[in-house]
Amino acid sequence: MNIGPDHNGRVLPIFEERLRDIGAFVNAHSEAIFATKPWIYQNDSDSAVWYTSKLRSTTGFDPYRLYNPQQQNNTIIYAFVLDWPENNLVNLPHILPTAQTKVTLFGANGQNISLNYNQPLALNGGIQVDISSISLRRFPSTDAFVLRIEYAANQCPPNFVQSNSNKQNCLSLIDNKLDWTSANKDCAAKAATLISIGNSFENSEIQGLVKNCSQAYIGLNRTNNNWNWVDGDKSAYTNWKTGNFYI
Repeated sequence: MNIGPDHNGRVLPIFEERLRDIGAFVNAHSEAIFATKPWIYQNDSDSAVWYTSKLRSTTGFDPYRLYNPQQQNNTIIYAFVLDWPENNLVNLPHILPTAQTKVTLFGANGQNISLNYNQPLALNGGIQVDISSISLRRFPSTDAFVLRIEYAANQCPPNFVQSNSNKQNCLSLIDNKLDWTSANKDCAAKAATLISIGNSFENSEIQGLVKNCSQAYIGLNRTNNNWNWVDGDKSAYTNWKTGNFYI
């Protein structure tokens, strides 16, 4: 913060005020700051909106994961809005809602406020939140505010595809040929689990491999959309077809 005492060891009043403001903001939004991790998107297409997230249950998850997955009933998303929107409309294109989705504003004095949202066509399934009806006095800060979003739809990180039978399972396809070490390194950077396949597996066996993984890589070869297991077995095409694995 670059705030230090003067030559007499005193903190100047203007800097003291800034420190108090920062402390008040942290106290009002501690849920969205402490014990959180990045979300599958670090920020929205509007760079003034940044995300953190938290899981209701972390059972089975690596405590050192880089970010939290987006699971409808498990993930809570926090959207930090750093610039006040001139039209009082907050656009969140990356938030895909469900019938249960709830949006809440962290309000002053711990009085949180439920907000409605709509889905303009321009946001391609994302949501728009209208804050025009909320008095400024009900915001903890006029410099930035935070929205709490619950029960958004299951969603995969960028460059991952969803399993057709379990929308919480996300798979990544690598078009280029990688050795195991390189693939594992790329996989770890995305908090995924590498599954190496050296021979043909049936559908049920692959299901067993990935059912406990929120994200996974599977080793396949593809030539002109003809999918093969790495050992050259053609049965992969039955399962993958155009690239989305049917599990």
